[in-house]
Amino acid sequence: MAVGQDPSFWMKILAWAAPIFKAAQQRSAIERDARLKTYSTEFRWKDGPKFIKVAIDRVFAESESQARQLSNARAAEEEPLIEDKLDQRQIVPPYMKDPNAALMQWKVVELTLTEEERALAKQGQLGPARCAGNITREMSIAELN
Repeated sequence: MAVGQDPSFWMKILAWAAPIFKAAQQRSAIERDARLKTYSTEFRWKDGPKFIKVAIDRVFAESESQARQLSNARAAEEEPLIEDKLDQRQIVPPYMKDPNAALMQWKVVELTLTEEERALAKQGQLGPARCAGNITREMSIAELN
């Protein structure tokens, strides 16, 4: 600060600039949320006689490929090993063995945004891109639907 300047002058400048900065952040968040779509993803594979499915019911992403990447990362974080209680063993899922090859195995279905999600997007509060839903795991001897 220069000698002789009033500190309240800088407070006035900051008070004037803060709403402009906040408005710019809000605008970029609204633009980001306008690009987001909602997806449901699932990953299926067969391990010996067992059919296994890992599904995520709500993913917010800009594209199907981004939804696959987010789903792969969340599944690797939350379901790194699948416990098979009947055979008393742990199954290493394909998304852990080779994450890049597993990306294309994710089945991605685009969903419609709910009214609540649309309202959040209009305010810039829906994003960023993420897996927002529950992750579920199913294991069966018969093929899963």
